Amino acid sequence: MKLKIWTYRYNPFVMGGSVWQPFGTEIETANTPQPLGFGHEGIEITDPKGKTYVVHAATGALIGPDIATVKKDMEGCTKEEIDEVVAKHADAGKRAELVTPEEFWRLGRK
Repeated sequence: MKLKIWTYRYNPFVMGGSVWQPFGTEIETANTPQPLGFGHEGIEITDPKGKTYVVHAATGALIGPDIATVKKDMEGCTKEEIDEVVAKHADAGKRAELVTPEEFWRLGRK
């Protein structure tokens, strides 16, 4: 399946607004969504260096290193809190500057 993924990167040369800009790429994955809780799902992906990440299935945001860690992070939250965070950042994913997968991993994940 083709998957659009994104995260924030630091861009100190932005005039006005936030210096944290959304950027992303499209990748292919055979992995399927796994339940995270509260009706949300995540997809584990692996970068070219072999490091794993979890992508929020609905928004494409990178949200953690593995499914177990994301579930643990969500334990102390309510559904409303999780939904609020997802809604707050969902628009950023739509505005993310798309780059090649090679550039994405080089610039965003060291």
